[in-house]
Amino acid sequence: MKLSSRKLRQGGVATAITVVVVVVLVLLMMLLDALDNTFQLRADLTENKAFELSDATKEFLEHLDQDVNMYVLTPEAKLTAGDIYYIQANEVLHRYAASPRIHLEYVDLARNPQLQAKYSQYQLNSQTILLESEGRTTTVNINDLFNIETESLWGEEYIVSSKAEQVMTGALMGLTVKNPVTAVIAEGFGETGTEGLETLLSANHYQVVKRNLLLEDIDPSADLVVISSPMRDYSEETLRKLDAFLDNGGQQGKTLLYFADVLQPETPHLDAFLADWGIEVRPGVVWETDTAKLVTNSNYWSIAQYTEALYAADALRSGLFTLMPEARPIRLLWEEQGNIEVTQPLIFTESARIHPIEESESKDWSAETAETGPFAALTVSTRTIGADDEERYSHVVVAATSLMMDTSVLQNPHVGNSEFLLGLISRLTGQDLGINLAPKTIGLEYLPVSEFQMSLWGAIFTVLLPLLVMAAGIGIFFHRRHL
Repeated sequence: MKLSSRKLRQGGVATAITVVVVVVLVLLMMLLDALDNTFQLRADLTENKAFELSDATKEFLEHLDQDVNMYVLTPEAKLTAGDIYYIQANEVLHRYAASPRIHLEYVDLARNPQLQAKYSQYQLNSQTILLESEGRTTTVNINDLFNIETESLWGEEYIVSSKAEQVMTGALMGLTVKNPVTAVIAEGFGETGTEGLETLLSANHYQVVKRNLLLEDIDPSADLVVISSPMRDYSEETLRKLDAFLDNGGQQGKTLLYFADVLQPETPHLDAFLADWGIEVRPGVVWETDTAKLVTNSNYWSIAQYTEALYAADALRSGLFTLMPEARPIRLLWEEQGNIEVTQPLIFTESARIHPIEESESKDWSAETAETGPFAALTVSTRTIGADDEERYSHVVVAATSLMMDTSVLQNPHVGNSEFLLGLISRLTGQDLGINLAPKTIGLEYLPVSEFQMSLWGAIFTVLLPLLVMAAGIGIFFHRRHL
């Protein structure tokens, strides 16, 4: 009887130890999960740190002085059940939540209709990320976190890189910046090709609006007007609007950014306006003879050279070049006249030629006899009013091609067009330099695990395995009991 009682005690102790171990493991898992949610206990082992935030974003978050609520309007399990890039984007969101100023919450919109009612002015859906801070609100579409291309043969879309950090940091900066710079995208004369620049500016806390300059006045509170490859000449009335905008009642402080295009017709009114600022956009297209300055097999897709570091500092720091595809040659009519000074931060060198656009003129053209460079690729004309500490400036910038801000060019991590344009615009408008972040690709191998498989393995490790351990403990108990 005493032996049996001793076996019973030994079996009870073994079972108790087993139960305690299981409970400790479960509690440890819960503790680690809670610590992860609070302190983001994650390690990024990818070569390009695709799951990490950049130092620039971290610095921005450190200086963030207001609380932000970030609502992802889809359950986290659904967000991470797709492509690996969705997992990366979700991890990036968690990195933001490591800031004490940012509260991240996943909301099932179908089960929270009160959120839809509160923000009824927005078309909220399961693809929306809603950001709210001090009465200001903005939204981000989850699909906008990625660069998506369409397969030419079958028309299928696929993700080529992630811009989650660029988009989210831009949204946060736009939401929390006190006095955002306003950029007006001009319309009314067949302007095209600004989509890439609009995305870049919006991602770097600029307020972007569109205005039909033929029918509407320019908002005097705007800081920048962008004109891109108009297919009709500007009217004299519209040019008077631009003059008044740049003068700003004698206060200056405005910037006009004009992008030329090889397909433009003659624009005598617009040409006369630019001539008043010392700039002439010439006919023809730049043909580069130096293959070292080409990025494709086309002699029209040439690299411009920096003449100064004022606007190109970020591009130079990253070792990037600025691409000027299918550019028109620009000539400075003078470098200084009265209170206007003209500079050329980007040029095409002596190896460049002017190729005619008209097919009839192209038949007898040769690079040996063509007009040679250098030509200006981008000019900045500055008008100065006042003296010493009271000087005030307005600027007219002319770029040789609108393709320099094409979406595919700006998103290319090997090209410095976005860095150059952002540095140029930021300095001319007096805006703090934004955070220009390159897209991230995920160069890793991963196992394609379905949602069912994830649920199965989760059940094995959280339910079945503890039950097996407990069953083993009970089996040991009865086995030892009969020894």
